[in-house]
Amino acid sequence: MLSVLSVSATVTIVAVNDAPIVTTSAGITAFIEGNNVTSIPVSIDPGVTISDVDHTTLASAAISITTNLQTAEDVLAFTNDGTTMGNISASYNGVTGVLSLSSTNASATLAQWQKALAAVTYTNTSETPNVATRTISFQVNDGEDESVVSTKLVSVTSVNDTPVISGTPITTTAQDGAYSFTPVANDLDG
Repeated sequence: MLSVLSVSATVTIVAVNDAPIVTTSAGITAFIEGNNVTSIPVSIDPGVTISDVDHTTLASAAISITTNLQTAEDVLAFTNDGTTMGNISASYNGVTGVLSLSSTNASATLAQWQKALAAVTYTNTSETPNVATRTISFQVNDGEDESVVSTKLVSVTSVNDTPVISGTPITTTAQDGAYSFTPVANDLDG
């Protein structure tokens, strides 16, 4: 007769945090400088997506200009709409080209973060912007780990502003049936 030997073992399972994932959409975002008006900011990537298999919220994100940063003219910005983006706030460092987003107590949901990242804008404050294509990097953090960086390209188009005439109008004076003109210099901008 065979005897059965029973053996027991203890197995310890340790959970490992999975980093969040941020994915930018395909294509290039086009920015065009304003013609004698302040340039209109463009949403960098309305199609950006976020996922995290073991977190329902995120703590922070960094959006940065990682190629061809022009510190005197490039601006990244974010405005929380107050209804779909939770408590996400932002600060921009123009010297480094980094827009930092954060959620108090890491309480903003993945859906709120996705709306926030889709609302991040690029603009250029120069009348003669550097037209090199900018690489914008997106990275998110779940409070433990950072995602792999995902990038989006922004093309910059400079516009030859329409000339504008400004200055004081020319005045005329009638004297003894003859006209006398007092010329006034006009400033031409263009």
